Amino acid sequence: MTDIKALKPQIKTLFLSGTDVPEICDSFRAVNPSTVYTWIRKEGWRELRDKKLQSFNDSPEMLLQMLDTMITGLGKQVNDPVQVAKIADSISKIVKSIKTLSKDKDRLGNVLFVIGELGKHMNEQSNHVLFDEEFRSKFDKLLESFQSKMILKFNPKNLS
Repeated sequence: MTDIKALKPQIKTLFLSGTDVPEICDSFRAVNPSTVYTWIRKEGWRELRDKKLQSFNDSPEMLLQMLDTMITGLGKQVNDPVQVAKIADSISKIVKSIKTLSKDKDRLGNVLFVIGELGKHMNEQSNHVLFDEEFRSKFDKLLESFQSKMILKFNPKNLS
């Protein structure tokens, strides 16, 4: 059995990234929804999530605004070739950041969705002998480990 307190940081990360409680509990069967709701209420996770999601969702727009500012600046300083090269390089970096941010955000969402759906499918198949308890336990641990790895890999804080 998994220690629920050991899962708390992963559950918090999932919640802060926008995953709802039923989906979290589908992924971590050892965790009761009432426990997660208690953590959310007592530790102010909802407010943290709202701030984090807003800043993460706004980041492509902020990058596009920076891009627009640089392009405007480029038009004013067109006579200075060194400055044009610097601004062009900055624009290139911003475009790359926007693409990476969107791609990684989509990737993490897809990973979490697939893990959740696979867990639901396995639960629906519980009457069949296809998944014995030993396999299910090992597979759950593997999925939890993979999910944690993906959350860390695609965490917005780690994308810079």
